[in-house]
Amino acid sequence: MVWGPGKTEFCTRNPDLRQHANVGSLEFKGLEEKEALRLLLHCAQIPHPWSESTIDLGNRISKALGYLASALVLAGRSIYRQNCGLKDYLDHYQHRRTAYQLFHSTDRPTESDLERNNEIAYPTFDHSLKYLENDNSVASKDAMEILNIVAFYRISMDIFTRAVKNNMKPSDSETTLSPGAKIIQLIHNRLRHPPILPSF
Repeated sequence: MVWGPGKTEFCTRNPDLRQHANVGSLEFKGLEEKEALRLLLHCAQIPHPWSESTIDLGNRISKALGYLASALVLAGRSIYRQNCGLKDYLDHYQHRRTAYQLFHSTDRPTESDLERNNEIAYPTFDHSLKYLENDNSVASKDAMEILNIVAFYRISMDIFTRAVKNNMKPSDSETTLSPGAKIIQLIHNRLRHPPILPSF
């Protein structure tokens, strides 16, 4: 994103790009312990007041998930959908994480923060995928197919957001412009800078 003359903001999950930050970089980490617990239990729709055992289990799950918001939301939704209970979640998660580690094992001695976060967050997606697999509806099958395509091609979610926004905009044929407005629009289009990236 461009912020005036000579200032550019890059948002990335690749920690190696810190070297290009001549003004500094800002790294986003997981949530605070209380925020993480609140997010997990809110997404699991566990009503207040929470018992000590619920708080203890929630804190252990939050810690295991590295206090990462996306992993906590998926875990909470999985508990809410009764794929597993709050008490069983850590066992299910550890099983999925072990399977993920075996599948993605490498000979490298050190891991980057990104690899560590992926190792924590990705097994939580398996619960959502398992839920879709168990639901035999057409919508679930379509969702699984879309998720597989998106994952395989590493398609950014931004494409879908733009598609929805562009679909809501009226097309040029729907709007009729006066001849003067058409000339102004042509001049404006001619004088503006070309887009940095193509828009979809």
